[in-house]
Amino acid sequence: MGRERTGPPRLAIGCLLLPGSFFGGGMIGVGLAQIVDTVTGCKAGADLPSCNTFTFFLGGGVVGAIVMMVLVQWRIRRRADGAVRTGLKQSKRS
Repeated sequence: MGRERTGPPRLAIGCLLLPGSFFGGGMIGVGLAQIVDTVTGCKAGADLPSCNTFTFFLGGGVVGAIVMMVLVQWRIRRRADGAVRTGLKQSKRS
């Protein structure tokens, strides 16, 4: 018996969250860079928050984007599989 899927494609939902998760992870990375600078005693330039701002920002952004995409896909798949197992139908709104 075929299962009819409603709603937007799973990957589209993850892609919509990609910019926010990239910049959110980047900000966490910059915060970590400031902690590393405090521990190592590195003095940042006048216009930068830390010595390795861009390295930590890009690293945190990539990690944040990947983690968010994986979590969203996992959560959507888990929710869809749970509805099939219990015999419940998903409404068109969910």
